[in-house]
Amino acid sequence: MVSHTLKQIKKMKSLTNWKKVDSASISAVETFTDDDLKTGRVKLVGKGLPAVQKYLAQRGRPKKEFPKDVINIAFERRDLLHLRALGRGWQTRLREYVEQGIAAGAL
Repeated sequence: MVSHTLKQIKKMKSLTNWKKVDSASISAVETFTDDDLKTGRVKLVGKGLPAVQKYLAQRGRPKKEFPKDVINIAFERRDLLHLRALGRGWQTRLREYVEQGIAAGAL
C-alpha cells in the first residue's frame, strides 16, 4: 500500500488532459441520437454543451401548470369534526368543494 502526505498529493499532476476535456465541442454530442441521451445509454456532462444541459434540465417530474400550495387554515371544531367524520380523503373533498364554489362564482 502506498501512502502519501497531503503536501505530496497537491504536488502530483493529473493524468487527465483537462484542456481537451474542457474544449469538447458540440460535435461530440451530435454523434449520439436523442434516444441515447434520453434513455441514459450515453451520459455526457460538461460546460459549454447546451444539448446535454437541455437533457439534464428535463430530468425529474414535469412541472405542473398550477402547483398546489400548502396553507394553514382554521376551522371551528364542529365543522372540522364533521369533515373528518366523512372518512378518508376529507381534505381532497374539501378542496373539491372550494373549487366547485369558485367555478360557480359563490366564492
